[in-house]
Amino acid sequence: MEEFSVCFTDPLIVDMTLFWEWLIGASEIESAKKLAVSTTNPVGDIPYTIVVQEVREQYVLFRFLQQYLQSPPLLDSPILSSLSPKVKEKLLESYYEFDKEVMREILGKKMSAKLRKDMDDVSERTGIPLRSCQRQFDNIKNIIKTYEDMEGGVMVTLTKQFLFSNSLVQKYYPLVFVFISRFETAKKRLQYLSYDDIINCTECILTKWTFTPELHNSGEKIVEHDEVDRHFIQELRDLRNLTIDKDFQDVHKSLIMNRMDKNAATPHFIKSMEANFKMFSRNIFVLGAGLTHTKDFRDFFNDCVEKLVEPVKQLEWSSKEFDVFLTAMINSWGDFKEHYE
Repeated sequence: MEEFSVCFTDPLIVDMTLFWEWLIGASEIESAKKLAVSTTNPVGDIPYTIVVQEVREQYVLFRFLQQYLQSPPLLDSPILSSLSPKVKEKLLESYYEFDKEVMREILGKKMSAKLRKDMDDVSERTGIPLRSCQRQFDNIKNIIKTYEDMEGGVMVTLTKQFLFSNSLVQKYYPLVFVFISRFETAKKRLQYLSYDDIINCTECILTKWTFTPELHNSGEKIVEHDEVDRHFIQELRDLRNLTIDKDFQDVHKSLIMNRMDKNAATPHFIKSMEANFKMFSRNIFVLGAGLTHTKDFRDFFNDCVEKLVEPVKQLEWSSKEFDVFLTAMINSWGDFKEHYE
């Protein structure tokens, strides 16, 4: 009778609760203790030593899976065929989860080996376990390096090279854009800005100032640009040249003041705005015109704080009052046609 060999294995079973504990840096013993008293994953009368062994086996599995999660296309490897697409998606979502506090600490800094060594300081300041901080740092560095080494923009990198879901893309796109644009966000003057402050502003830049990603007619390749629309920036520069004219400033000021009256601004604010209009007008248009230079673009957040935020604070305007002024300035452009007719 012909001899043959048979090999069989159990399907890979991933405990997502333990996976999360592993991600945040919990030790095997810490995870075993949590599992033993968990109400959502009760172990019943199973001896504690068996629980510890189960946790250890899961941790070995997690370390094995890490190499595939760092290069997500490898998740389609035959060796992982027993994992369902849903489980793979959950693993990916969890592995690339990040804490805003950690990201704020590394925003605006070079992703160097020295910065990774500083993750223990980041861990101490944020209260996030060191291993979790290191994972988040490594993920960002890996994405940026892949982006730099591959053709295509950020969207292609995130969707094709890292297989991110729409929700992950929305979280990572503005974050990666901050790094590749090398925005200066680490200066002392900017420390009061939260992660959300910077990302919300970056999302506005992506929405208003860059080309909109779109598909070819074939629907196969994403066309995108990760740089600001240079034609738009040149128009800002041309606009600055127009607004420095005194006659133009006087007309623009009167149009804005009329619109602010309609918004029922307080007399004190109206008077303050009238006295400081030239300064704000100059700062806004100089800020826009300077974006044609790489250094000025990188200093965008710093310049905004210096030229706009700090003067507003010194004049003791409220955020609502400044919003009234900016809204009036935006809407005033439509009044020029009527004025000159």
